[in-house]
Amino acid sequence: MKYIVNTCKGRELLAAKLVRQLPPETIVNFDDFKTPPSKFRSTGWLNLQRGWKLAGDDSAVVFQDDIVLTNNFMEKLTAAINQYPDEVIQFFSLRPTDTETRFKPGKNFASELCYYLPRGVAKLIYGHSIAFYEALNPLTSEHKYCPSDTCIAECFGIHKMKYLVWVPNLVDHLGVESKINPRRQKDRHSKSFIM
Repeated sequence: MKYIVNTCKGRELLAAKLVRQLPPETIVNFDDFKTPPSKFRSTGWLNLQRGWKLAGDDSAVVFQDDIVLTNNFMEKLTAAINQYPDEVIQFFSLRPTDTETRFKPGKNFASELCYYLPRGVAKLIYGHSIAFYEALNPLTSEHKYCPSDTCIAECFGIHKMKYLVWVPNLVDHLGVESKINPRRQKDRHSKSFIM
């Protein structure tokens, strides 16, 4: 199992605080903003894509740096994964309708603040992300910053995969400004998070 924290320049303290609460082998995937953004106004896409590549064929829990963990996080995370080791599990949701743990169609995947990928799924997403990027026309696309949620949802939809929304959510958003798109709303909080 790999634990991957996606972070960037300016978020070093957030990432360090998060990593202290995770296993010592946690990988920090750092975006220094030096990679040209290419089709997007943000280097975030390439950093998140590198995170999937780092996971490789292993199972992985992927984190964004701007989260707060529930109490006894690792114990709760391990219990959830042990119960559903072969399923994608999302541990954060913004949707007010996500009031109980349930499966949802993969084509609806969104909000990737913390999620678990069984063996081989990160590699599948990474492979899809290459084709997704190549097919994207920046002149006609609605994606201007970092379409990683859309890429994951498209990949899951093509492969007819589902994912499990875990309730209560095990992480919540800190409410800090997005480094990928500063115009994004800061107040993005789970409706079911319990500290």
